[in-house]
Amino acid sequence: MVADVRFSRMPALGSGSRTCANRSASTIARVSPIREQLESIFAAAVSAVDPRAAILRQCRRDDHRLVLAGTAIDLGTVGRIVVVGAGKAAAPMAQGIEDVLGDRLDIGVVVTKHGHRLPLARIRLLEAGHPVPDEASVRGAAAVLEAVAGLDASDLVIVLLSGGASALLAAPRDGLTLADKQAATSLLLASGADITEMNTLRKKLSRVKGGQLARACAPARVVTLAVSDVLGDDWAVIGSGPTSPDPTTFVDAMRVCLRYDLLPRLPAAVTGVIERGAAGIEDDTPDSGDPCFNRGSRHLIASNAQAIAAAAAAARALGYDAVVWDRPLVGEAALAAEEFCARIDELSSGGRRTCLIAGGET
Repeated sequence: MVADVRFSRMPALGSGSRTCANRSASTIARVSPIREQLESIFAAAVSAVDPRAAILRQCRRDDHRLVLAGTAIDLGTVGRIVVVGAGKAAAPMAQGIEDVLGDRLDIGVVVTKHGHRLPLARIRLLEAGHPVPDEASVRGAAAVLEAVAGLDASDLVIVLLSGGASALLAAPRDGLTLADKQAATSLLLASGADITEMNTLRKKLSRVKGGQLARACAPARVVTLAVSDVLGDDWAVIGSGPTSPDPTTFVDAMRVCLRYDLLPRLPAAVTGVIERGAAGIEDDTPDSGDPCFNRGSRHLIASNAQAIAAAAAAARALGYDAVVWDRPLVGEAALAAEEFCARIDELSSGGRRTCLIAGGET
């Protein structure tokens, strides 16, 4: 998730976007009040999507009822409560849900990125590789699948999702190895494919992504709480949609491979899975008609759009004309920076005291 905030100043900071970028940085470094304002606006954006605070705002429990993002659940009808999850925000989300559930929580496992550990009382926290999965990602996925195994219809699974979950939960499809998935992920990262295209392929190589975690939880009730770093907040894309119906098929995955000329470079086992799936030989991920989704609900508790809105409000409070870029920052970061600085030049030429705000994922 990215929220980028810049100010335009008069006179214009250079005719070329690289010059603009260099002079903008040096100007902000020299003028401490502007730097402080930038930092306060960015801090407002981050605070608006604080994962633990988002959980506590939207979830609560009393003696007989649990409310999860507007969904009320009679605790008298609930057997075991299991919490699982993954993502770079998994640890603070887990802290929040521990605060809410207390001793009503039976078992929990979440996986976060190496170095993102926070203290937890009842939920087991594992660390794994991101953006390329590692052996710890495999162990994390195995621990999550073990936690939801053997549940019945009275049980409740709370799934905590945030950015990075795709890499942090690695359960290679039968016939594939971690090395196969690592190679595929590295090729996708270098190909220029966007996050939706990357996840279209990665879901087909997994036993947990693309709705397959929901299938593993059935027949238990599943409530998913997510912090989204995905443009458009598409549930099928957030964390590769482990509890969401998968609208993509193996044919779509094949199209991604062809678009970026991946087939000759992917491991033979990966190519084989994609080719067999496109031919209808491999079982596909569950779509919206699968009964594993009948007792599931999904709730977005924080997103990039909320961060942008908070930044804009903070900028206006400081007396700036807050301009929110009408499209997301995507693609190669260096190229996105060129466009961003060019837009700063345009705003500077207008003479307004302006704060430019954009969000996305480069």
